[in-house]
Amino acid sequence: MQARDVMTAAPATIGPDESLADLEALLLAKRVGGVPVVEHGKLAGIVSRSDVVRVLGTEQSIADTQSDFYREFYGEPYANTAASTPDASSEQIARRLARLRVRDAMVLDVVSVAADAPVRDVAQRLVEHHIHRVVVTEGGALAGIVSALDVVRLVAEDRLG
Repeated sequence: MQARDVMTAAPATIGPDESLADLEALLLAKRVGGVPVVEHGKLAGIVSRSDVVRVLGTEQSIADTQSDFYREFYGEPYANTAASTPDASSEQIARRLARLRVRDAMVLDVVSVAADAPVRDVAQRLVEHHIHRVVVTEGGALAGIVSALDVVRLVAEDRLG
């Protein structure tokens, strides 16, 4: 059995300049945890919910660090300016998060296999790279995607042969 036999052909994709809100809407609509990122018809990366969580966590850490700096430098409650109130700080964080795009969260180093790769090779890539999905290429172009769940389904259905 080969990757092409278990892949989701023509998977949902997203562009790198789409918002993280658009990404979340796509993931929910397609009921998937990640999608390839395509720019000008070419594979540019891959993005998943865990990538978004990583970026949002980084943004929150930056905001916390800035907040701590102002608290230490100006004292409590920060300085006596409207821009330094906790509400203003939350609004500033919300504005920064709204500006984030898929390119801010996507992974550039895409793990892929050829369409004729044995499923065992797909499983090895998933394990080696600690990932949940592998992009399948054919002739250098995106052909599909195989998720860890696809491989588990094969095992559960005793179809690996």
